[in-house]
Amino acid sequence: NTSSPGPYRLLYRVSDENGNESQAERLIVVSTPAEAVSEGEIKEANASSQSAFFAPSKELLEAVQNWTQVPSSVFPLRKVKLFEDLTLRIRDANGKELASNRIESGNSVVVLSLQGTALIVSDSETSKMRGLIPMDATNFKQKVAELFEFRKKQREDYLNLQIKPSEETPDEADDGSSGSVSDPDLPPD
Repeated sequence: NTSSPGPYRLLYRVSDENGNESQAERLIVVSTPAEAVSEGEIKEANASSQSAFFAPSKELLEAVQNWTQVPSSVFPLRKVKLFEDLTLRIRDANGKELASNRIESGNSVVVLSLQGTALIVSDSETSKMRGLIPMDATNFKQKVAELFEFRKKQREDYLNLQIKPSEETPDEADDGSSGSVSDPDLPPD
């Protein structure tokens, strides 16, 4: 609503015919002339949002079973950015809340595990504070894709370093030009 001043978050979601999905979030600030926000402030706010559309590869979607079975080797995943505010809580054995900590959109968390389509997150790997946030309210998918591509490249580089056995037989490799001396006790070729 351009007649009502205030910040507005726009979430763009796209998908293709193969089921690949991506999203980007932008912050729009509607202000009165007296409150005019500079273009630099808007750019800075948008930079804190997800900066680009993300389209995971088919290979990645198969590996994570369309985001329903992310391998445990992914966790903990650090520096996952929040697209919405989140409150982390710590509870006693009876479920009573002992403490809470609000983390604002744009800040990072550590993803500890996946619960359905939601992420169990914390402010650090060792903290007992926990929160649950929808996967799409973070850049988790993009971070997993980056990790997937990094590990894929590592595997390719490792395989390229492996010594491959020669396809030549020893007889084919020795063309007689090596300067070797023949055994006098053997009959000539």
